[in-house]
Amino acid sequence: MAFCPNCGREVSPEAISCPNCGHPLRQTVLKPELREKISAAWWLLPFFLAWIGGLIAYFVLKDRNGKTATNMLIFGIVWTFVGFVLSIAIAAFIFGLFGMFGA
Repeated sequence: MAFCPNCGREVSPEAISCPNCGHPLRQTVLKPELREKISAAWWLLPFFLAWIGGLIAYFVLKDRNGKTATNMLIFGIVWTFVGFVLSIAIAAFIFGLFGMFGA
């Protein structure tokens, strides 16, 4: 028989935790997250399709490599806002430039 290191009561050798105090008796080994190698071509999807491409890449790849899939989703969202801001800045420059010549 084994004894609980926390409360000292006798426990079964197969016990995972002490039935008296609940102290864990075995260290559980967590398996590392499986990360499958993902082709760099997947980054083109959020690059060209912005947030929609990021969303598609996320749902297709999340089970194979969750961290990369999340990064692609974030990149797609950020790229959408960057493109929007650049579009507004370019339009303001063009219309401002043409407005200056029209006066």
